[in-house]
Amino acid sequence: MRRSAFTPRESRRLFRRSTDESRDGGEAVGVMRHDYAARHDFAYGLDGELVTGLDPSCPGRRWGTDPDRLNQHLRELGIDPTADDWIDNPIPAVLALAGRLSGVVITPEFAECPVLGAAIPR
Repeated sequence: MRRSAFTPRESRRLFRRSTDESRDGGEAVGVMRHDYAARHDFAYGLDGELVTGLDPSCPGRRWGTDPDRLNQHLRELGIDPTADDWIDNPIPAVLALAGRLSGVVITPEFAECPVLGAAIPR
């Protein structure tokens, strides 16, 4: 199974890439952190489909072929997926979610580096 974690610059690229990277039995996790935009984004793709997309600032708003697939992970991270609560600093939690799914742990130090993206083939 191929897995990749990446941080593209635009939301539409994030969702398109999560489906492209996960084709042929693959799995992809994408996080977009944009400190100057109105929102961040998260995408989880499996076998060419966007399974779950969400706005990390308001994880109660989810979409995809199975928007509730990651609810247990969200709960384990202290996030109620049924609430419409606003999370002021969602990046640590969404990076932890990406780490759970991809097996790649993103430390705070890594997140603060000027790296725009990373692909981890397996």
